[in-house]
Amino acid sequence: MPPVARLKTVLLFSTLMLIPDATSAQIGGSAAQNVTLTVQPILRLQVSGNPDPLVVTQAVAGSELTAVQDTKTRYSLVTNLDNVKIVASINQGMPAGTTLTLALGSTRGTGRGAVNISNATSPLEVVTNIRKGADKDQTITYTFGALSSAGQISAVSRIVTLTLTN
Repeated sequence: MPPVARLKTVLLFSTLMLIPDATSAQIGGSAAQNVTLTVQPILRLQVSGNPDPLVVTQAVAGSELTAVQDTKTRYSLVTNLDNVKIVASINQGMPAGTTLTLALGSTRGTGRGAVNISNATSPLEVVTNIRKGADKDQTITYTFGALSSAGQISAVSRIVTLTLTN
């Protein structure tokens, strides 16, 4: 082959190498995936800490019951269910002549007011009819009452369990 023809062949081959291959641009693949999505029931309750000690230090003359209160702790909740509730229980009964009541504020449900949990080793409802959504920084009110017949009581502790349930 003459040198000019060889040069034309090399140039033609080089030019063809630079032209994109139309068939390779159209060759490709696709894949399909089946994605399963689920939202499970969410029942989340959190408290801000423990209340201050409830200490009866004074009495009102002529009054049989003396009570003290703590409203410093808060609770928050989130749920994706309707008609849930908060129940409360205590790990053991209160000493004779004393009471412990619990009241929870709520913007998403119905508070039951001051619920006497003194002997609630089985859960008692404290907020009912809670709707889907979040309830943030709601007040927890503990009231400790002592009758004069209770006498002096050394410091005792009780564990109060709050449960968000349906």
